[in-house]
Amino acid sequence: MFRDQDGRVQRVAAYAVCDNPRRELLLCRLNDSTLNPGAWTLPGGGIEFGEHPDVAVVRECEEETGLVVAVRELLTIDSLQRSMHSIGGDAVVPYHAVRILYRVEVVGGELRHEMDNSTDMAAWHSAESMGAIRRTDVADLGRSFTTI
Repeated sequence: MFRDQDGRVQRVAAYAVCDNPRRELLLCRLNDSTLNPGAWTLPGGGIEFGEHPDVAVVRECEEETGLVVAVRELLTIDSLQRSMHSIGGDAVVPYHAVRILYRVEVVGGELRHEMDNSTDMAAWHSAESMGAIRRTDVADLGRSFTTI
């Protein structure tokens, strides 16, 4: 995340769109350390300095879900501007998110929950179960690239 001299925040992140033959989408639940606790999102997150986005999405997916994935396709690059409340404060700051979505395929690992970071649960969701959960806009964007 980058904050400029005017306090504006910009974040570039890579996200995994991962479905399975059962027509389920892999999602992660945001924890209380985030601005949207309890909402479900795509596995993914901020790209580290110097890191290639395809490397970031593989790293983030394994950190958040325990699954090892391979990038199959670049789906879209999305840009979103909004205001956001700062974490732990009342300040409202301009926020710009650049979100890179990749279609990925599971090639190893075992599904598990992340500990001590921004998510606390990973799970596969069917169309029915997705209707019963609160989702982030990036989760809905990712879903638009599936048949879920």
